[in-house]
Amino acid sequence: MPQAHKKSAKARHARIIQITELQLATGLRASEARQITWGDISQDNDGTVWVTVASKISKTKVGRTIPILVPEVGQRLIARKGADSELVNP
Repeated sequence: MPQAHKKSAKARHARIIQITELQLATGLRASEARQITWGDISQDNDGTVWVTVASKISKTKVGRTIPILVPEVGQRLIARKGADSELVNP
């Protein structure tokens, strides 16, 4: 039983680190970062990873597309990309 708690705590901490990293690299609000789906993540030909914030989840109700300013964060995101409808940070 204690091993199961450790495993779940490690997974929870990993998610916290991932969402914090995303916020630091993009300037997203916590409420926006929690609602981003994999369909909102894209990469252009030069390797820059972009996050699209839909107007429906934006605090200001204005949609925007933001580059991830730290390339390592973008590459980690792309490496764990899931189905377009899934949340990036469940």
